[in-house]
Amino acid sequence: MKTEATEIDRASRRLKIRDVLHGKESWLTYDKLVLATEARPVVPPIPGTDLDNVFTLQGVHDAEGIRAALVQDKARDAVIVGGLIGVEITEVLAQRGCRVTIVEMMPQILRILDSDMVRLVEQHMESHGVRVLTDTRLEKIEGEKSVTAVQTSAGRIAADLVVLAIGVRPNVTLAEAAGLELGATGAIKVNESMQTSDPSIYAAGDCVECRDLMTGKPCFVPLATRLRRPIAMRPIRVSPALSS
Repeated sequence: MKTEATEIDRASRRLKIRDVLHGKESWLTYDKLVLATEARPVVPPIPGTDLDNVFTLQGVHDAEGIRAALVQDKARDAVIVGGLIGVEITEVLAQRGCRVTIVEMMPQILRILDSDMVRLVEQHMESHGVRVLTDTRLEKIEGEKSVTAVQTSAGRIAADLVVLAIGVRPNVTLAEAAGLELGATGAIKVNESMQTSDPSIYAAGDCVECRDLMTGKPCFVPLATRLRRPIAMRPIRVSPALSS
């Protein structure tokens, strides 16, 4: 615990690690290495993302920060920026009595649903006091130390809590520095056995590339409910009795 992997020496099959408390570095040898470096949240290149009470829902520290803001009554006007997980956190904040606004740059808040179904979801949310702004882009987060408002393409919105749920990108820094092959999506390329371009190194989770079972093309789907193993496409055999 509290140890960071900083470098992979593939030729010698060893991993450099650093004690984050004391800064001491050392090497670990390996026969097989597994990379499960997950994904990193997408943070837009706009002013104000480093202000207090701006969260990305990446880890426990984000969850604890949001809970602390709610307990201390410092989160009354919340702005959620995009994402499926943004809809989930909206429900929680609305139940806690926050005035919630969802800002989504796409024409609808849930791209996994058809537009008519999404409209029903939006109407349900609005009936519970949630303001939904689609086709709206986040331009700036305002405040001195803590967030006080956000500037969007639809105007300025008061906010003392902002959650950036825009999405994630595969965390491939360690793999890329080691010269491992990345796929077309920018995630680590693996075979059916989850091996990388180095047979001694495996990778799994949100850092790897999958293969779409319908199209056969590479895809990046960082969702816990989705299959991440790149299963090969095989022909479906139909029984003669069924085919007749």
